[in-house]
Amino acid sequence: MKKLTSLIFVSLFLIGIIIFLFFFHPALTQEKDSLSILWAIVFIPFSEDGFSEYADNKYVTNATNSNERLKKFMAKKWYIFTEQLWSGYMFHNKKWENFVITWKMFSRFFRIFSF
Repeated sequence: MKKLTSLIFVSLFLIGIIIFLFFFHPALTQEKDSLSILWAIVFIPFSEDGFSEYADNKYVTNATNSNERLKKFMAKKWYIFTEQLWSGYMFHNKKWENFVITWKMFSRFFRIFSF
């Protein structure tokens, strides 16, 4: 009985890995540090602002409503939204120093922001 239970557990685990690789294979080969991005995606639900940092000045967030989330995130850092230019967002502070943030998609569910 113990062998049967462990066999079922191992087979379900392997099936889960195969399903994960089937759905996320394009995302795993999209960036050179995809594993650190996937690790950061795990922590998005636990963050206050919906962003998870995976490298220096690089954040990942859910793609849904990410524009407003970015504006609120930068407002906490005392930056005011100026305008959006294609995949870039321009912000400025009270001294009118500009700050540009670019983004790109990581799969269809997540966005990567480079500060």
